[in-house]
Amino acid sequence: MSTISTHYGQWISQFNWSHIATIRLHYKLTETSAQRLGQRIISSPKEISRLFYSVEKDSYDNMNHMHLLLESTAHTLSRKDVAQAAGLSRNPKAISFIQEVDSKKAVSMYTTKYIGNPNVYYGIEDKACYNYY
Repeated sequence: MSTISTHYGQWISQFNWSHIATIRLHYKLTETSAQRLGQRIISSPKEISRLFYSVEKDSYDNMNHMHLLLESTAHTLSRKDVAQAAGLSRNPKAISFIQEVDSKKAVSMYTTKYIGNPNVYYGIEDKACYNYY
């Protein structure tokens, strides 16, 4: 891990993450498409109040995947819930992994481990920013 990824992970670990998830699509995610997915999830009616995402290159091919940290008041979020929020309800298997967070520090460090490397996209979205109208 680089110094910037370590510091980013420490900062991200201060939030109340409840779930970690991974999105794998049949096409390569770009910085723009990752940002759109994040905005779609946070503006959905689901009980997701904050989201951090990072997009990393797969080690075995030229594709990539998107890690999500979700802050939710819902006790459980299912693969189907996240797929619907992301606009992927026709393909819930695109959410290849979802689990409740055991350690905020561990998931924060894991999802930020490649920040600072080329072609790693990341961002944070907060529902409060979308409810100001």
